[in-house]
Amino acid sequence: MIRLILHADDLGLHSAVNQAVFEGAEAGVLTSASIMVNGRAAAEALDWSKQNRGFGLGLHLNILRGRPLSDPADIPTLVDENGLFLNSAFKLLIRGMRGRISAEEVLIEYKRQLACLSEQGVTPSHFDGEKHSHLFLPQTAWATGRLMAESGINKLRLINETVLINKMKKKGIYLKGSVTQKLKLIFLESRTKRLSTVSKSCQGPDYTFGVLLSGRVSKAETKRLLEVLLLLPENGTVEWMFHPGYPFADDEPDFTREFGRFFLKDARDQERNILQSPEIRGLLQEHRQQLISYSEL
Repeated sequence: MIRLILHADDLGLHSAVNQAVFEGAEAGVLTSASIMVNGRAAAEALDWSKQNRGFGLGLHLNILRGRPLSDPADIPTLVDENGLFLNSAFKLLIRGMRGRISAEEVLIEYKRQLACLSEQGVTPSHFDGEKHSHLFLPQTAWATGRLMAESGINKLRLINETVLINKMKKKGIYLKGSVTQKLKLIFLESRTKRLSTVSKSCQGPDYTFGVLLSGRVSKAETKRLLEVLLLLPENGTVEWMFHPGYPFADDEPDFTREFGRFFLKDARDQERNILQSPEIRGLLQEHRQQLISYSEL
């Protein structure tokens, strides 16, 4: 029997995201989320999580967007001249490939983000990363491994989607992502395979889903995918990643300066509507016994 984690990234980023995640959790269509502790609405998300401790809450490791929790002077290779993260996965990747990112500084910020939760009495169910940045550089992979070893938290998102896509193909479902997402998936899966030290020391779902079709899925397609996933004739676990949210203005100068214009408002709202639709809620209710969080791995 397949067990399914229905997960939302970016909790704490903005109140419009929080509201969608809270509603999804209360409706039973989300079983897990990861919090961006340097987000604008992180305090609100933490307050909610402490009142809903049965809901799976991971730490969304973030050295990509917003202000660091560390003093920028302590992590100079991770920030720009204004003390902000680079706000671009491409810029972060290039800086890392040029050897201009310190793995030790990544660990400093990761530990500070974990401490933010610990100080509130919250232990995360797992670690994942903004734009999967915890995986895509040797420096971030090293820091993630050290964080896991020092914290004793050994559950981690690793990207393994192509195998699942091929299983869908055998069921007559042909998924067509954009060229950009296809290349991103190839890169992330190759990084996952190369990071053998991290992979061997952690526990995570057998498969992940949501990279190829990020922001591009319809309600009918979601329902069909869920029906096939939940009835796959094998034992295994799948994490399906979502980014639900209500529409919100991302042209606010302060917010945009810190977090950018990457939010795909329409896609977030579409995912929220899909998850909250009667068809999807009804289907998930029928398979309630198969829904889990990282805590149950």
